[in-house]
Amino acid sequence: MAASPPQTQAQWRTGVLLALGGLVLWLLYSLSITLHQTEKIRKEIYAIEAQNEALREDILQKEQYLSYLQTPERITKEAKAQLGRMEAGEEVIVIHRQSPSYLQQATLERSPIPEEIESLRERTIPEKWRALFFG
Repeated sequence: MAASPPQTQAQWRTGVLLALGGLVLWLLYSLSITLHQTEKIRKEIYAIEAQNEALREDILQKEQYLSYLQTPERITKEAKAQLGRMEAGEEVIVIHRQSPSYLQQATLERSPIPEEIESLRERTIPEKWRALFFG
């Protein structure tokens, strides 16, 4: 049986509408993918710009430090420190980091003998505190 012309036309319109609807859905999907990628790229650009700004500030600080290091006063100071030189009228002060011998000797004289250590181990905590404060 052959379909009547109005049914064929209605089926044709339905097919066209379904195809157009599918095309619209595909375009919307493509648009959403493109918008998502654009936003992702925009975030990456923002992060790279922030990183560039931080690097510019770091370069500026290092350039300032380099210009400080290249000043004649700094070069002279460093040369004096490393070579131990001095100009006329300057005095050099040497500081030794070792403790004086009399402090070392006093420490050795006051070191507890093993018997005192044993007596400390046998005492209770309040007795140790009493001995510390009252002798």
